[in-house]
Amino acid sequence: MARMLVCANNASFRRPMAMSAVPRRLVEDEEAWKWPTEAKDAEKDGAGRRMPVPKPTSRPTNTVADVLEKERELPPFASEENEAKLPPLQSVVELTNALQRPTREGEGEGDLTMALQQPLPPLESQMKRAEAMEDGSGVAEDGSQWKRESGVERGDHGYVRRWTRVSGKSAEGVPFEESWWSATDVRGLKAMGADKRGGDTTGRTWREAWEETLHPPSAKGGAAVIEKWAHKWCKPGEDLAADAEEDDQAWEESWFERHRANGATERGAYKTGQKGNKAWHARWGELWDGKGRANKWTDQWDENEDGSKQGDKWEEDFGPDGRGSKHGETWHAAADGTRWAKWWSEDHLGDGTVQKRGHSTSGEHWDVQEHQDTWFESKPHFGFDLALVHSRVLMDLKEPPEELGPGTSDL
Repeated sequence: MARMLVCANNASFRRPMAMSAVPRRLVEDEEAWKWPTEAKDAEKDGAGRRMPVPKPTSRPTNTVADVLEKERELPPFASEENEAKLPPLQSVVELTNALQRPTREGEGEGDLTMALQQPLPPLESQMKRAEAMEDGSGVAEDGSQWKRESGVERGDHGYVRRWTRVSGKSAEGVPFEESWWSATDVRGLKAMGADKRGGDTTGRTWREAWEETLHPPSAKGGAAVIEKWAHKWCKPGEDLAADAEEDDQAWEESWFERHRANGATERGAYKTGQKGNKAWHARWGELWDGKGRANKWTDQWDENEDGSKQGDKWEEDFGPDGRGSKHGETWHAAADGTRWAKWWSEDHLGDGTVQKRGHSTSGEHWDVQEHQDTWFESKPHFGFDLALVHSRVLMDLKEPPEELGPGTSDL
């Protein structure tokens, strides 16, 4: 996705998305795309020595809610009994949907706003079969290959993390990988997520991941936090890139939201797409500090086949007393370097007075004072409490046994 980076002409925008809040960019890892072969000695090094099975690069874990109780409840060989009841595996598509191309959200900010308010995707039906299987590898009836791995990680404060990974190749030789995980500890931490990547025979590749976490109140008095992020991208193969149809565009989307029990909320999104030499980008962010301050911003721009670019951006920032400001810019850069821009600003003084200023490269200029009502969203309509309601699967994760220490299930 190297060609889908933010263009240099927008580097001066003074409020880019806080990258610390955005999930790490999901770049392709060549090591992660090395798959087991049919040979039994595939996991030996060049000298014939056995090599340890590598851990998943994304540290995936199982989303089974009752992670510790399940260990006690299963009788000996119960997993073998479940496996025996499963019909023969016809194809790896019965184990994963990583070979299905991900879909994009709507094109507007409002669509992404709605997406932020929806629960994260439920576990796919394919996972149920994958969970019922034992670790191992094999070849399905259509010739597709699969490998299932799982594990448990433990750490300080009763930390328990379970993960499952299913990987392999389709009957056509297309690699895939899907993993999911969950984690808890006695302090009240709850976390879960999934990561899948795949492709098709045309050379398209894609990846999609999401994660949500509940951080308990800190010992230093910090408020509890629930945060979510998702990131997905898709790009065509080299043969399709030069003359791509609409569905074969390269695209990328990411969003995050972070809600604190003290009322503070931060969220944002970034979307980009590319077809040939044309590209478009859109970013937006929102921040409420829980004390009455509200900040919002957007930034969007296009890159055209002839080398020209155009875009617009705006920002507003208000305090609890109604005082604040709005400002923005609309711009166009021709292929020959000629640039046009218009800037505007509003200072809201809190008494119904608004000072409006602006100018442009074509000579426009204004500086006027008007009386008008000031409106801004002083608090988010979707905050910590609603985030908990929309994260029932996460909240249902069981904490380690009580003898290990207290938790925070009463949040």
